[in-house]
Amino acid sequence: ERAGAECKVINYLYPNSWNRKQTGARISLKSKLAYLLQANPSHRMHRKLKGFIASHFHLTRLYHSLEELQQEDWSS
Repeated sequence: ERAGAECKVINYLYPNSWNRKQTGARISLKSKLAYLLQANPSHRMHRKLKGFIASHFHLTRLYHSLEELQQEDWSS
C-alpha cells in the first residue's frame, strides 16, 4: 500500500470439518451466551483477533466455496 498498490486479503472459509462445526446453525444458546459474555479465554482471544484483522487488513467479502472464488471478477 505504501507504494500505491491496492492490497486485499481474500476472506475464504476453507471447507473442512472444523469450519463446518464452527459456523453451523446448531450452536446452543449456552454457547452463544458464553461467547457474548466472553466467559472462555479462547472466546476473548478470538474476538480480539477478529477485531485486529478487521482493523488492519482489507478483506474481500466472505467466500464459502471455491466456485464462488472462481466466479468473482478479479480484474478490478
